[in-house]
Amino acid sequence: MSKRTTISDIAKVLGVSNTTVTKALNGKAQVSDEMRSTVIKTAQKMGYRTNRSAQALVRKETVLYFIYSREPYEFNEYYGQGFEAALDELADFKVSGFLRPIKDMNAANEMRNILIELDSTKVDGIIMAPTVHSFEYIDELRRLADKGIPIVYLCGKLAEVAEKGCVRLNSLVAGRTAAEFLSLTMREGRSSVIFANNKELTVHKECISGYMAEAQARHLVVKGIYETQDDKEVAYYLARKVINEIPDLGGIYVSSYNSVGVCNCIEDMNKKDDIIVIGQDIYPELVKKLNSGSLRATLFQDQFNQARTAALKIFDYITGTIDSIGDILVTPHIVLKSNLECYDSGYLRTERS
Repeated sequence: MSKRTTISDIAKVLGVSNTTVTKALNGKAQVSDEMRSTVIKTAQKMGYRTNRSAQALVRKETVLYFIYSREPYEFNEYYGQGFEAALDELADFKVSGFLRPIKDMNAANEMRNILIELDSTKVDGIIMAPTVHSFEYIDELRRLADKGIPIVYLCGKLAEVAEKGCVRLNSLVAGRTAAEFLSLTMREGRSSVIFANNKELTVHKECISGYMAEAQARHLVVKGIYETQDDKEVAYYLARKVINEIPDLGGIYVSSYNSVGVCNCIEDMNKKDDIIVIGQDIYPELVKKLNSGSLRATLFQDQFNQARTAALKIFDYITGTIDSIGDILVTPHIVLKSNLECYDSGYLRTERS
C-alpha cells in the first residue's frame, strides 16, 4: 500500500515550510494567490487529500443554499434529494444547508426575492438551477457573486454572472445519442421530429444541436422542432398533430422529462409499433411507458448525483481543498426496458407526496 501524502511531503517538493502549505490549503490570506495556486496544484498531483475531520475542529460553520424549482416535480425532486445526501456526508464538518424551492421554472420573481434575502444572510455558497426570464434577478445574483460568494449552476449556465462551476448533462451527446438510436431503430425512409421544453434554454439548444448534427451525418430527416413548455397536455396535443400531419413520421425525440404526454398519445392512437419515442430521465410514470413499449428508450442524467456532486465540490472549493470547479458534464446513459433494473431504485419509486 502506498504511503499517504502529507503536508510535509508537499512542502519538501516545493521547498517551502509546512506552515506555508497549510495556510495555502486552508485559504489563509497570508499566502499569495500564486503560491496558493502552486500548492494546490502540487497537492492534487501528489494525491493529497485534506483531513476534513481535523479541519472541522477549527473551521467556522459553512452555510450552503440550494435554490431550485418544485416543478416539474418528476425531474427536480431528485436534485433536492442529492443536495440533502451531500449535507449528510458533510454533517461532521460544520456544514449546514438550506433548500429554497420556488414554484416552477417561470418563477423568476421568487428567485429574485430569495437572492435579495441572501444578500443580508450568512451564506458561503449557492447552488442553483437557473429559471427562464433570468434578467429579472440577474442584478441580485451578480451582487452576491461580487461579494465573493461562489455559485455553482445545475442544468444550465447564466452567461451574465460568472460561476465557479456547473454540473449538468452533456446535452450535445444526449442529442447525438438520440439521433443515432432513432436512425438505427426507425423503419427505413421514415422521418423524425424533436419535442423540446423551450428552445431558448441552453440545455435544449444543445440537445437540438447535437441531434441535428448527428441526423445530418446519418441522413435522418427532421421535419420539425416543437416546444412543449414541459406541459403533458401540450405534448399530447402536439404528438397528435404531427402524427396526423406527417404521414411518414417514424420517430420522436423528447429532449426533456416530458415524454409521458407523447407516449399517452402514441398509445391512444395505437401507434406503438409505427412510431419510436426516445425521451430523457427516469421516474415512476416514465418507467410504466418503458414497460408498455410506447417509450422505447430514455436518456438518464442522474439529477441526484448532479446535486450531490455540486454540493461536495462547492464545499471543497470554499475550504481550499480545490482551487476551481469548472464544468462537470454528465454523460447520458441510454436506458431500455431490458436494463432498467440496473439503475438506482430511488428513481423508480419516488412518487409525488
